Formats: sequence, structure tokens, C-alpha cells
Amino acid sequence: MLQNKPLPYQDTFNELSNGRKTTRNFTELAFWPDANETTSVTAREYWRLSSILHTVADFDTRHFLYANDINVIMRDQTPKGATQKNPSLLSTHLNVVSHGVHVDLELSRFACWATMKKLGQNMSTTFQQEYFLNPGATLHEICEKTRISSRIELRAQHTIYQKQLHGILNRTMSKAPTHIISKHHATLNRDINAWMFGGYEQNFREKYNIHPKDALADYMNDRLLAAYNNALKQIIDKWDSTPGSKTYETLRGIAYNKITEARTLFEYGRPEQNFTTNSISAVQKWLTARETEFAKKYINEKVR
Repeated sequence: MLQNKPLPYQDTFNELSNGRKTTRNFTELAFWPDANETTSVTAREYWRLSSILHTVADFDTRHFLYANDINVIMRDQTPKGATQKNPSLLSTHLNVVSHGVHVDLELSRFACWATMKKLGQNMSTTFQQEYFLNPGATLHEICEKTRISSRIELRAQHTIYQKQLHGILNRTMSKAPTHIISKHHATLNRDINAWMFGGYEQNFREKYNIHPKDALADYMNDRLLAAYNNALKQIIDKWDSTPGSKTYETLRGIAYNKITEARTLFEYGRPEQNFTTNSISAVQKWLTARETEFAKKYINEKVR
């Protein structure tokens, strides 16, 4: 049953939680060298840069070797509604530490979030961002927030795939008049939605109060967006790998096969049951407000 499935991100959650430190070790110097002892003292929470970057697959850490890089990131990622008492004190969010020939950074919660926010421009770090945005939250709570926030990234991907798909159509019909191409664009969109949603578009538009002119993708939940995006990507990949001369009918046939397959394999009820009344713009406002409140609270915290 779906409710018995393990929660996603368990390993990432464990790694970030285990990487959170609240103590530091100091060596007390004695009169006799052999009598030196290591003492553990309470410290403000921090994470090692290397440990948080380890949660991002295939990431080249050479881009984050210097403390100044993190300072620039923090300045760039600070929400407009949050201010720091003294902008020059951003360096208090990090501490440079050495391990023999290796150098690492200790980062505050705010610095960790800002770093993951920056990385999120080119890869998926939504869960890591939500982890730092929600101090003390359980894995379940963070996953719920991640499901909502991830709609922003998924919606952006959807736009990219749609442009690529219609770019294919434009090239296929490059010799046709503009009004004919536009007609085929509309027809393909209508057919794909009909195949994906079983022809029930009018019904669920009314159920979820989606305006006829609003894009359906703006109201899809994360699971539906992910499945839809995957189907669009498969259409594009199949088109690219199909040899020989290809026509609009070829494209429509590939789309039919991949979209109907996506509907059949969808695991969370019927696709048309996975819409929400919250538009993507509402989600963006919700996230911006949360990030601003977080920054206001943590931007003046010191790591040492």
C-alpha cells in the first residue's frame, strides 16, 4: 500500500541531522605535553560545508573552496525583506577549519540554507533547503513542505519540456503557414491533456476552480507534475532517437503512446485527481514569505 512506502530523503535527512554539531573540542595545554587533554564545549549549531555538499550527488566542491564564495552567496540569496545589523558581519556565519592539508568551513544554519538555495538554481536541492528552513522538524514534516515547494522547480521544468516539444512541431511543419502551425499546436495540447486526464478536463477545472485560460500545470501537485514532465521528456527522447523522416503524425503517435502509458502507470489515483486549488503563484508567495521570516530570524546568528 502507498501509505506503507518508506519516506523519501531518509538518507539525506540522516546525513544532515548527523552533520549538525553543537559542540567543539579544545585541547587544554598542560605543563607537561603528555598531560594535554581534549575538552568538549557547547557551541552554536553548525555544519561542515563538506558534509552538506556530500548530500548533493555529483557535485564539484571546487566551486566552494573559499570563505568569500559563501559570503557572496549569502548576500545574493538574502531575501529583500530581511536585513542584517551589519552586512560586513556575514563572515560570522562561517569558520575556517583545517584538517592537516585539508581546509573546511563550519557554516551557520543560514549559510547552509543560502548555499543550498544557490545550488538549487542548477540542481534539485529543495529538500535540503526545507531541512534548514524548518529547525527541529521531523522527516515527515520536511517531506510535506518539500512536496509543496518542489512544485516551483517542477513547473519550471514543465515549461522547458513544452517549449522543446513545440519546437519539434515547428521544425516538422516549417513550410506550413503560421495559422496552420498554430492550429496544430492547439490540437496537440488538447489531445495530450485528453489522453492524460481521460477527457475529464472540464470536470476537474470546475472542481478545482481552474479558470479556462489558466495553464493546467499551474495547479498540478508535485506527483502529477513529475509524471507529466517525465512523459514529455520521453516523447522528446523518443522523437530524437527515431530514425528516418518524421512527420506531425509521427509526433502525435509518439505522444499518444507515452502519455497513455504515463496515465496507466500513475500510482496516486487517477491523474485528474491530483490537482490543487493553490496556484503555482500562491506557492511562490508562500515560500518567499517563509524564507523571509527565516532570514529575519537567523541572519544575525553567529557560528562562533
